[in-house]
Amino acid sequence: MKEKLRAIYEFVSQKIATVDLSIDRRAFFARPASEILSSGYATPEDKFVVFSALAQAVKLRARAR
Repeated sequence: MKEKLRAIYEFVSQKIATVDLSIDRRAFFARPASEILSSGYATPEDKFVVFSALAQAVKLRARAR
């Protein structure tokens, strides 16, 4: 289980570019995982959306605390 989560984390952190936008620009919503993956860039919050979606796809659970 840890190996799968680590592989997902490495993919998201290394293959998706991080962009920092001011809070007012983001309007507190995350894009769908498919849109984030196709664009190749994401806010830190968007990256968690992708991480969580990929974890769910392999029957693992990822959540923010």
